[in-house]
Amino acid sequence: MRNIGIIAIIMVIVVGCGLFKGEKEYMPLDVGNEWFYTMTIHLKTTQNDTVIQDTTYTETYKTEITGEAETTTGVTVFVNITTFTTNTDTGYLEKRDDDIYYYEFLSDTSPYLILDYPLDDGKTWTSQELSYEVIGDEDVEVGAGSFKCKKVKQIYGAGWDMISYIWYADGVGMVKSTSADTSETAPNTIMITEIEQVLDDYTVK
Repeated sequence: MRNIGIIAIIMVIVVGCGLFKGEKEYMPLDVGNEWFYTMTIHLKTTQNDTVIQDTTYTETYKTEITGEAETTTGVTVFVNITTFTTNTDTGYLEKRDDDIYYYEFLSDTSPYLILDYPLDDGKTWTSQELSYEVIGDEDVEVGAGSFKCKKVKQIYGAGWDMISYIWYADGVGMVKSTSADTSETAPNTIMITEIEQVLDDYTVK
């Protein structure tokens, strides 16, 4: 479940990215910006082809840009707080030239490169166990409205290989994401994980 949390938080955190040199504002960054999402997680486990678990649960959450901070190495970062029903997660974003890096902690010395600009169709990059590919433009309709989006594929490796798709809209941020993984957790035991996050409402400056 920790891996699911990491993937969800990285996808959520990237809504807090900001303005870039000549780039569209796929992720507007200003203190006070906030986004409201619904996340649905479906977990299904089979053992010897027999279903032993089939659970779906839904949660609404809020993510917002609350201010700036400084890492232990002196890097200025933006603070992004995500509030779930039972817990709160904090991540940090650095704007470095035209790129965006995500820090799990202020003491983190190996941040993730989560956006490598420009987002040209077909472009790929990797950062630690994450790899990315820009798929192209796509229209998406969610509770917050209809948006023209840039679709990005993300693969979380490290022996887990969860595949995610993230849709970003100019001037809005992350509009939708989906993730799927099928893994063998024990001999003859298969676990299927599916996650969907959709934007319900937002306020950006």
